[in-house]
Amino acid sequence: NEQFDVSQVMSWVWIGPISLSAGAQIDVGDLEIGLLGLEHVAPAPESSVSVATISAATPLEFDWTAYPQAEHYWLDLMRADGQTIIWQSELVTSSTAAFDGTLLNGSHIAPGDYVWAVGAQRKVSGYDLVVYGYLAAFEVVP
Repeated sequence: NEQFDVSQVMSWVWIGPISLSAGAQIDVGDLEIGLLGLEHVAPAPESSVSVATISAATPLEFDWTAYPQAEHYWLDLMRADGQTIIWQSELVTSSTAAFDGTLLNGSHIAPGDYVWAVGAQRKVSGYDLVVYGYLAAFEVVP
């Protein structure tokens, strides 16, 4: 829908698993996927964060707006020049995740350009609905 920009809609949505026999139908009810949450709050898009302030004692707090009736969230962190996840949070029940700076490979985050996105899960008519927001850029400075 051209009246919305990318910050107002989901990147992708999945519902399932749904097993049906040939010709069978199932009603999953009304399903709206845009303008419902997962808006990046902190670090704000296009903001900067000092690498010196990110540690186990002072983690970087990622915050986003809640998705209606979400039961769990997760956060993906990637370098801006690639789509490989370099850190992923555990599943959380609130709209925040703490990052102590330790990447999946065990190294500490370095200065550079990064993007982050949030996924949410909830039940819809007994099935799992998973939505994923768009990437927001931020910079880690020395």
